Amino acid sequence: MSKELKGSVMLFLAALIWGSSFIVMKNAVDFLTPAVLLTIRFTLASIFLCVLFFKYIKTFPHDKIKGALLTGGCLFVAYYVQTWGLRYTTPGKNAFLTGIYCAIVPFLVWLIYKKRPDVYNFIAAILCIIGIGLVSLNGDLSVNIGDILTLCGGFLYAVHILMIKHFSKDVNEGAFTAVQFIGGAILACFVSLIVEDIHIITQIQPSIFFQIFYLAFFATAITMVCQTIGQKHTSECNASLILSLESVFGVLFSVLFYGEVLSLPIVLGFIIIFIAIIISETKLSFIKNKKITKTLLVFVVLSSTLTIPNVKAKDQLTVEAPYAYVYDVSTDQVLYTKNANKKIYPASMTKVMTALVALDHMDNLDTVVSIQEYDLKGLWEAGASVANFKVSEKVTYLDLLYGIILPSGADACRATSRVLFGSEEKMVEAMNKKAKELGLKDTHFVNSTGLHHDQHYTTVHDMAIITKTALKNPTFKKIFTSRSYRTQTTQHYMAASILKVYWKRRIGISHIIGCKTGYTDKSKSCLTCLVKSQNQDIICVFAKESGSDKYVSDAKKVIDYYNQHYHPMTVINKGDILAKIKIKDGVQEIYEIKASQDIAVFVDKTIQEKAIQTKYQGETELVAPTQKDKHIGKMLLTYNDQNIKEIDVHMSKSIDATDYAKFCRYVQENMVMLISIAVVIIVIIMMIVFFLKKRSQRKKLAYDKYKQEKLEKIKDK
Repeated sequence: MSKELKGSVMLFLAALIWGSSFIVMKNAVDFLTPAVLLTIRFTLASIFLCVLFFKYIKTFPHDKIKGALLTGGCLFVAYYVQTWGLRYTTPGKNAFLTGIYCAIVPFLVWLIYKKRPDVYNFIAAILCIIGIGLVSLNGDLSVNIGDILTLCGGFLYAVHILMIKHFSKDVNEGAFTAVQFIGGAILACFVSLIVEDIHIITQIQPSIFFQIFYLAFFATAITMVCQTIGQKHTSECNASLILSLESVFGVLFSVLFYGEVLSLPIVLGFIIIFIAIIISETKLSFIKNKKITKTLLVFVVLSSTLTIPNVKAKDQLTVEAPYAYVYDVSTDQVLYTKNANKKIYPASMTKVMTALVALDHMDNLDTVVSIQEYDLKGLWEAGASVANFKVSEKVTYLDLLYGIILPSGADACRATSRVLFGSEEKMVEAMNKKAKELGLKDTHFVNSTGLHHDQHYTTVHDMAIITKTALKNPTFKKIFTSRSYRTQTTQHYMAASILKVYWKRRIGISHIIGCKTGYTDKSKSCLTCLVKSQNQDIICVFAKESGSDKYVSDAKKVIDYYNQHYHPMTVINKGDILAKIKIKDGVQEIYEIKASQDIAVFVDKTIQEKAIQTKYQGETELVAPTQKDKHIGKMLLTYNDQNIKEIDVHMSKSIDATDYAKFCRYVQENMVMLISIAVVIIVIIMMIVFFLKKRSQRKKLAYDKYKQEKLEKIKDK
């Protein structure tokens, strides 16, 4: 291998790794805050580089340390801003918008060193502005905050390049890089301690450690070595051209592994920015080199073939089931409905409610009971599915529950009804009572097995609520997601009814985590199941399908659609202030409605967080005292004026009234009594005054009489 080819391969590898790092960073920032992530990344990279360039670091000039540390600080700020931007935009956008630093550098040189850019730089700048507009501007000409932060990061990378040029003269490149990463690690740690919670490091999952190691070792240390070796053995033109492919690889990895969907304007913007980077870096000198031109054409064609298929209008989810309901348990969102509130016959899906009610009344799952003839009577004639329990067979409550769900055993339902309620009729009463407790207005049960009856009905909406409630019980969830089971006492083997679909149709069912199937001549094939999309628990209910293979296919359509087009997005963080309510006469004048936990939504990947609006509907003023857990309203999460999610809002604490308010309220509430008391007191006082006045008058009269008598005696003498 020639030295020139070796250099090109090294640079290509560096561009490839850097391109992949965008999606790795995107995954990592979902678990770690930017400064904490960069603290770990820069620290590990510093260690790798110090080991690699130790002999050069020992002789590193002391007067250059300050400059290297400052350069590292600038690099951290650039990474920090870019990483924050990555939280709010896609890896593909982040990759391309960061790459504009190539076009910015010549203008910073003009500003600082008075070296005027050439015509190629001006052309590249104009193309960059056009490309940025196509990539970042939304339909209403607004710009996503993530794109703005990414552009700021690109500008800071340009500043970083000039700092390297200024401070790294006459020093070993590897040693300078190691010292600057030490500076970046120090600043990152400081920011983590001041702004973020660095203790989150202790909660890092093993999978995240691998991503951080990849970023620190491969995307930092290895790429730096590759770049150093590559640039030493190839021309500057060839090097800049190959390294500019970093943004192309960033998009390709985002499309292939992140599921990013690209619109036509975004693709055109990427192409224009890529052309601008090439013009700025190479001055189009590669045109004279046929070998490089061919290489470039290969990459353009390759990127086009991988990108253009995604530039198409997004298909809408469609299922064959006449009745369907798709609900995201993780975010409490309804994702898809089709005749959701129209009545259906649930068939054996009924047994989800049967098991749910049974669990509510079972104290000890190891309780042993015997199967009786009553439990089996008439089931064969009715064509009901059974768990094949035998008369006198000893089974536990847990065995009965598995028998209800896995083989869809009507015999298990009957036995459970008898031992818990005395009869099936009594259990049906409990099932209908439970339906009312859950607020299900379109559900009514006639039996515990799902055998057809015109008055035995539900809706796919109600069936999803029943399934959601049942899955909250760990025992039910374990049973629901099992494929087979052996009874504890008789080793009676049971297989999940969904396995019959696999054995009969030979179609994959691995995407269905747990389910309850159903079929009668009137209900046709129906299914309530649990699937996963991007770690989101999703309940799917399909009814009146023409065959069992149809509902399996519909469940797969749901998973594929949401894996491709949707992703979970945290729109409200724990502690965020959602609204403020005035408290009249309270010890606290304003009550802040705060999120008690992170609130996420499962939304289209093209929707940016900024586009999701939050609106509070409810009480705007409360009179103290207020009680904890009092329902005061709801938060609406909307996109394009359409409700995505509703969240009930309750008081998180009690707020007492002021002493003055308590006094006034007491007076108001007891006005009659207080007035009565006041009247009595006034009457008493008046009587006392009257008595004292009369007494005084009598004394005065007695004195006057005494005085008169005395005067008369004096006159007589």
